[in-house]
Amino acid sequence: MEAFPLIYFMVVIIMAEAIGSFRKCGWWGAFILLFFLTPLLGIPLILLFPRHPKAYCIKDYLCFHAGVAYRFKIDKHANKLKPYVLINEKEERLSEYEFTEYFIPVESYRAYMHRRKADGKTGYR
Repeated sequence: MEAFPLIYFMVVIIMAEAIGSFRKCGWWGAFILLFFLTPLLGIPLILLFPRHPKAYCIKDYLCFHAGVAYRFKIDKHANKLKPYVLINEKEERLSEYEFTEYFIPVESYRAYMHRRKADGKTGYR
């Protein structure tokens, strides 16, 4: 019975890493939601947060390999010109020049359909 809080804490940490690290709420947001609202209520709330967009690597650069999609986010708190943060095993900060030189952002299916609807294309011929 004394091991239950430790087991619960470990399960919450693993779930926050698996679910929250690629979402806008982040690891800490997922951890807090899962810890205080239990996983049954926390998981649906975390899944409501959008994912970070993807970018394909064009050429090998640093620890990134060509042809692989990586999640990225734009750091708005930095004073530099829009530094990009790519999420691999660890977060790598790149300048806007490095990002545009080595990566191509990928449009999500939802954004693609929204753009098509705005252009007046319904998908049927």
